Amino acid sequence: MSELAFRKIREDILNGELQPDQKLRISILTDLYGIGWSPIREALNRLSTCGFVVKREQQGFYVASVDEKGLVELTNARIWLDEVAFRQTFCGETKEWEERIIIALHRLSKCYPLAEDVDKNYSKEWRELHRNFHSELVSHCGSEWLINYCHQLFDQFTRYRLIVLEKTHTGKKKKRREEKEHSDILSACLARDVDRAAKLMALHYKLSTEIILDTELELLENPLRVVRRS
Repeated sequence: MSELAFRKIREDILNGELQPDQKLRISILTDLYGIGWSPIREALNRLSTCGFVVKREQQGFYVASVDEKGLVELTNARIWLDEVAFRQTFCGETKEWEERIIIALHRLSKCYPLAEDVDKNYSKEWRELHRNFHSELVSHCGSEWLINYCHQLFDQFTRYRLIVLEKTHTGKKKKRREEKEHSDILSACLARDVDRAAKLMALHYKLSTEIILDTELELLENPLRVVRRS
């Protein structure tokens, strides 16, 4: 029941049903999900370790805030961890990994939103396939710690993305060719070009962050990182 509560609350935070800074009253959540007090509290404690929930002294649990500084930090953490994962992956045998990422992108390519729907929220199916593709990209690095951190950062970024997609009016977001971005990353991985793969991934994250913040960012190198344009 604790696992079920964790998944339900996490999903509602991701899809915006539970808003940033909203107080999470255990009594209300037990009624909402039909789950007991103890599993709900255990789930909230677990979510606080993942960064989705914060526990304030003498005040209880709240949905974690979102802000520009936090998003830029999150983007850079993803860039750095993915580069490490790529370098570790390319040190070993990659045949099985290559097959998995090809299959993952093929499945994702069947689910892209139509061009005229670019300003609409992506479906849950697309989000799951998108997450699976990015998960497969780091899955062969040989470190469960690193893989889990990459998953956690991906989910946090998805939260920012969904909040903005929900609030942004039609036509206000940049058009992008996300399918090509993913395809280019895959090609660099298959060519075992770690520098290109890492940079393409950084540019991919940079564009997503620019769309969310509605501002221009600059990609710096050594190390790869994004900063606001001066």
